[in-house]
Amino acid sequence: MKAWKTTLQLSAMTTLALAATAMADGGTVQLSKTSGPYHVTLLTSPSPPRVGTLDVSVVVNNAESGETLRDASIMLSLAPADEPDAAITRPAVTDQSPTKLFQMASFDLNRAGAWMLAANVEGPAGRTHVETIIQIGKPIPRWIDLAGWIALPLMPITMYFFRERAAARRRHS
Repeated sequence: MKAWKTTLQLSAMTTLALAATAMADGGTVQLSKTSGPYHVTLLTSPSPPRVGTLDVSVVVNNAESGETLRDASIMLSLAPADEPDAAITRPAVTDQSPTKLFQMASFDLNRAGAWMLAANVEGPAGRTHVETIIQIGKPIPRWIDLAGWIALPLMPITMYFFRERAAARRRHS
């Protein structure tokens, strides 16, 4: 009975560890600012931002009413802070977003360091521009990326080991 308890605990810990990496939102807030007629919120995923694919989500609200503007035209740009002329620009669209409140664009970043994240918003009440500096970390080592897949077979192997150990104890007692 104790072996099954241990196996159940290991299974629960594995499940919780894998669930902790799931993302169901727009990411980490990098900027939330009222600028002109709009309140603009910029979010990034993964958290913390790293070299590789970076998803940038934007939520634009009317600054007075707080109403979310779903039809705003948004251009996002990312540039290394020391090379502002090397900006990567993408339109933010809703079809990539986890919810229709966000507009989103993906960027492939090739180096760590300080990057300027900017958004140009054009909506019914006019235009605005917001920007902030974000820190992009080094890429995650490939083996860590694969760790979940490597560890996945360990759960049934561990369960089998504890079952066999419990069966051997019953045979010897």
